[in-house]
Amino acid sequence: MKDFDNNAVMTDITSPKKANSIGDLIEHDFLEEIFGPIHYLEKQPLKTTGFSGSAHEKITLHLKNEKIISLVLKLIYPANDMTIWRSGNIFNREVLLLEDAKMS
Repeated sequence: MKDFDNNAVMTDITSPKKANSIGDLIEHDFLEEIFGPIHYLEKQPLKTTGFSGSAHEKITLHLKNEKIISLVLKLIYPANDMTIWRSGNIFNREVLLLEDAKMS
């Protein structure tokens, strides 16, 4: 696995962790269960090109062991997603991708 800055990241994740909501994905407690003790986290919007209407955020975790991990969160707005309209409105395509057995 590589982080946002293309550095190798070693994780001890043995099974996937599912969030109950998008908000959970950036909650301190949720992320600590995956990455270990977090000193603090930062969120920054990322500018991207494209027509999907989605937004991206860089989430930087500053761990208590002084490691820094960068993640990217993609926020999807189906009502504004030109790709959905132009491709025949594939319902929940991101969810279907994440639930595919090959992604486990």
